[in-house]
Amino acid sequence: MHIILMIFKIVSFLIGVYIALLSYRSYVKKSDPSLLYLGAGFAVISFAVIIEGIIYEVLLQSLVTAHTIQSVMFTAGMILIYLSLRSR
Repeated sequence: MHIILMIFKIVSFLIGVYIALLSYRSYVKKSDPSLLYLGAGFAVISFAVIIEGIIYEVLLQSLVTAHTIQSVMFTAGMILIYLSLRSR
């Protein structure tokens, strides 16, 4: 079961990074700041997906600490995505 979790986390990370890259490319073409916020939000969420495992498995911190840090990062990413979608 541990391997399946790692596989899905890696796939989620790669998809999120790809979306962040597409958002950044669109920002460069159109110079729309909302696309930059969108890309940053997906980048933060993508890193949050993987950070929990790194903190728990590599840094040997408690699962509660790892999950708390992951949740804070996920929330920050969602706020960035919200900022990209809000009305001006």
